[in-house]
Amino acid sequence: LISRLENERKDAEEALEFEKQHRKKLYLNSDKLSFWRLQQLPKAVQKEWEKCLQDIIELQWHFEEKNEQLQDAQNQLTKIEGANSVIQKQINFMKKYSPLLEEKLCHEDDSMKVVKILFEEARAQYTTVHQKYLEVQKLHEKIKEECEEKRLYMSEQIEADETTLNQLKDKLKETDEFYADINNKIH
Repeated sequence: LISRLENERKDAEEALEFEKQHRKKLYLNSDKLSFWRLQQLPKAVQKEWEKCLQDIIELQWHFEEKNEQLQDAQNQLTKIEGANSVIQKQINFMKKYSPLLEEKLCHEDDSMKVVKILFEEARAQYTTVHQKYLEVQKLHEKIKEECEEKRLYMSEQIEADETTLNQLKDKLKETDEFYADINNKIH
């Protein structure tokens, strides 16, 4: 379970690194868009870019928040497993030395009840934390899928914007050539 959690944590870190790289690429694209805007690109394209950037920041914030929740769940699980191990050692000790301790066991029956209660409480806590962990894991997967969908959507938007930019550049080039022809004919 711990190795699986560690693998999932590594996967989450890799996904975070991927998102950071993606963010760097988006920042580079923002420089291109700024130059594009200086050449009188429509304001709607600039607003769309800013909206995408805001979405990325919000997604990163959600991703980091869910990552922290996952870490908290892992820490609680580790503590409960440690307490469970101590209780199990105590139970094993009692079983091993029971022939020698039968008389004492009659007097310490209350102690065993407490140990069993603690064990059941620890098991209940473990079950609760494990359930929370599974919920956080599902939520993590859902957010990861949403991030991927939004990333794909933003990628499509950027491609569409780049296509529009290229079309506008082509039209500008044609207009410049037409202007140069007219200017040459006039002079």
